[in-house]
Amino acid sequence: EPLELPTSLPSHLPSPSTILEWQAGDCFDMAQVLCSLLLGVGYDAYVVNGYATCAVTQADQSSNKMSVGSSEKTQAESKESAPNKYAIAPRRVLESNFLKQ
Repeated sequence: EPLELPTSLPSHLPSPSTILEWQAGDCFDMAQVLCSLLLGVGYDAYVVNGYATCAVTQADQSSNKMSVGSSEKTQAESKESAPNKYAIAPRRVLESNFLKQ
């Protein structure tokens, strides 16, 4: 179904469960389902609408000024001491409470 005005948000968005029941939807519907799934597994996800410059979409930070000197050492030290939030957690040992009794 085409949007009435492609530059504006839709007047309503169905719930993710409804979209999955229909097994069809437009880009806003699918973005909402994806965002819901990502939130469910613990990611920080948002549905956004609009346009971005090329520098934003490519994460180009070449225009940002960097200070050279001791801050590089402190950044390297902080990276080493900070825990990796993307590290895979060790597997849990799955045991049956019924078999333990």
